[in-house]
Amino acid sequence: MKRLLLTALLALLAEAAPGEVLDASTGGFTVRHEVEIAHQPEAVWAALTGRLAEWWNPDLTISGDAARMRLDARPGGCLCEQFGPDSGF
Repeated sequence: MKRLLLTALLALLAEAAPGEVLDASTGGFTVRHEVEIAHQPEAVWAALTGRLAEWWNPDLTISGDAARMRLDARPGGCLCEQFGPDSGF
């Protein structure tokens, strides 16, 4: 599974083509990026959405902990960093 995840991420990085902005407002935005990956779609989706902490850069978090990231991968969902009452945030 790590090989699949690495392949998917490398494909995303290798295809550094600009994305398409579908809409933007003061409350957020929607973009679309497309790449082709030579694996089963279900396996790629599971690796990208279910194992976020394995590939998310912790420097792109407030806490410095990628394990706090959650992805609700559906329309209107959220890429969110979770904080508990004793997290200090």
